[in-house]
Amino acid sequence: MGPLGRRKLAEFKRVGIGRIEPARNGLALLADHTARARRAASAWQLRHSFSFYDALYLALAESLNSPLVTADARIARAQPEHPLILPILHSK
Repeated sequence: MGPLGRRKLAEFKRVGIGRIEPARNGLALLADHTARARRAASAWQLRHSFSFYDALYLALAESLNSPLVTADARIARAQPEHPLILPILHSK
């Protein structure tokens, strides 16, 4: 272990694990908030093609790189512009 590693270890021992856990939780909350803000911004950009509610689902699918499976005809019509939309076709 180098001098920087020894200093960090000494600081962790001085601060104590009880104070590190709240900081870790705070960072996790910040990361979650940042991801939500990005999805909301993506949804806002889609506001001319979708309702904000539908756009949030599409933004979530994009952030997860997963398809948005839908039976909603309005959303399905947008599929050529948004390849992650996977329409379910109903047969009559």
